[in-house]
Formats: sequence, C-alpha cells, structure tokens
Amino acid sequence: MDKPLPFIDFKGWSDDEVREYSHYPEKYFGMKHALPDPKYGMLYGEVNKLRAMVRQLEIAAVEAFCGESEDQCERLDIILALNRLSSLIYIIICKFIGSHYKRGTADGY
Repeated sequence: MDKPLPFIDFKGWSDDEVREYSHYPEKYFGMKHALPDPKYGMLYGEVNKLRAMVRQLEIAAVEAFCGESEDQCERLDIILALNRLSSLIYIIICKFIGSHYKRGTADGY
C-alpha cells in the first residue's frame, strides 16, 4: 500500500522516547546495555532471538526499499518502524533483566 505506516503505540511513548529509553538503559532501567548471557535463562534467549529476527527484517527492508543513498529510500517509514520495534523488544529485555516486571501483574510474566 502507498499509505505511511503509523508509529507503533506502546505505552503512549513517542518515537523519540523509545529511542531514548533503548539507547540509555542505565538512566531509565538502572542497568548497562544488555549482552546475551546464559544466566538470564531461556526466556531472555527467546526474546533476544526475536529481536535479532526483527533486525534481519530491517536489513531486508533497507535492501528492498533503498537505493544507493538515503534520499532514494521508498519506505523509510517501514524501516523506522522495524528499528523502533527492535528497540521496544530491547527495552523489554532491559526491564526483564533489571527485574522491572513482577510475576502476576499485567506487565509481568
């Protein structure tokens, strides 16, 4: 379709807020950038795998929609949406590792 893809609404956060939270997890979640580690368990691994798959899709979108320069990109909205989706998944990872989720709550696991 030739319609712009709307921004993914997650907790009412703006596009800039999603970027800010994912770039500065220590400031917002009290932890340094998350690196894969078996101590976080299988759930972490599966969520991180999902994030990697979204990144692969983002790269495929760049290859499909962009020419040699950024101004030749036909669907920058799709690429940005995939980038922010990856960032949201990363925020979920940071919140999981930083114990921001409580079992049995709406945001819990």
